[in-house]
Amino acid sequence: MNNHCFNKVFFSSSNEAMIEDLKNIFSIGLDKNDIKTVFGQFIPEPDWKNSPNENGELPLPDNQFPNQFYFHDGKSDDRCYDWRIMNWDTKLDCYDLNINLDNLPEGFEVTFNTAWSPPEAICNAIREIYPEVNVSWIYDEPGCQLSGYL
Repeated sequence: MNNHCFNKVFFSSSNEAMIEDLKNIFSIGLDKNDIKTVFGQFIPEPDWKNSPNENGELPLPDNQFPNQFYFHDGKSDDRCYDWRIMNWDTKLDCYDLNINLDNLPEGFEVTFNTAWSPPEAICNAIREIYPEVNVSWIYDEPGCQLSGYL
C-alpha cells in the first residue's frame, strides 16, 4: 500500500507557449485511456516490453494485469519499478490529478498524488526544460509526516 504524497504545483510565465505545453502534458493524466505517463514526458522511460532483461529475454504480457509483464522463468518484471524510483524519485506516475485553469494564459495550478515521496527529479527536469517558467511546488506526505517545497 502506498503512502500518498500530495503535490500542489503552480506554473506561471509570460511565455504562453511554455504554459500551454505544460498544460497539455499534465492533461495526459486526465485521460484514463491514454497509456502515456505524465512524468515520462519529462524523463522518458525505456520501452520495457521491447527491452530484454539480463538474460536477453523479452518480457511476456500478464493476461490478468495490463501493463505488467513477467519473464519465462515466472519472475515479475520489476525493472520499471526500480527505474522509476531511481529516475523519478517515486514508483508511480502522478494520480488523482486535477488541473485548475483559472489563471490561463499566464499560468495554471495542478494537484496530484504520488507514491511515498514527491517527484523531485521531475520538478528539476521541468525547471530545466522550461527555464522561463516559474514553478512553485509544495508537497505533503502525512503518513511519514513530511512536507516541504521543491
